[in-house]
Amino acid sequence: MLKLRQVFAFMIVFAVALPGFAQGAPSRAPATITRGVQALAAPSVLLYNGETLITADLIENYKRVQAEKETLKISDFIPLTISPSADSGYVMSAIADKSISTIMDQPQFRESTLGRTADTVEKNLVQEVAFGGEAENATQHKLNFQIQAFQSQARLKYTGLTNAAFLYRARSSTFAFEIFEKLPYAQKQQLVLSHELRPQERVSNVSVRWDW
Repeated sequence: MLKLRQVFAFMIVFAVALPGFAQGAPSRAPATITRGVQALAAPSVLLYNGETLITADLIENYKRVQAEKETLKISDFIPLTISPSADSGYVMSAIADKSISTIMDQPQFRESTLGRTADTVEKNLVQEVAFGGEAENATQHKLNFQIQAFQSQARLKYTGLTNAAFLYRARSSTFAFEIFEKLPYAQKQQLVLSHELRPQERVSNVSVRWDW
């Protein structure tokens, strides 16, 4: 008889409590779980609820980083001006130098402590000089000199009557010189006359270069 009364009492309590659960009685779940469920159900809560989980600035920074990302190409790691007759040591050195330069130009590296240091050093080792007549059709000459300390090389570029570039690589004791002009009616092609002095040989080339 006692057990029967206990069963009836349990049924009465359950019947009274059930409507409260159905109508949304207060939850005893931790506040963090509640906020997480609300965020999943209503994404706007992430931005506009009392305790902001993801700020608008964070989203803008993410969009900016994504916009700055560029698909890397083979030419970013392998110089397209390497001569087919170049020795293996020179080829490996050229690929290493190009790869290091590409990595150092990536936003992720530039924003790091080492990247900012490298950027500051290289900027202090860059000099540019412009000169020429002030007349409307006068030729403007520009010299850009840069020492790339981390790659052990120096560059000198001239633009004006023509386009020319000089490069000295201290690691391989190599001096390179080239004159290049854009081909008529071409957007990305250049005609290049180059000459390179290496410890063991001299190489001259006439080629067409594509700027990808």
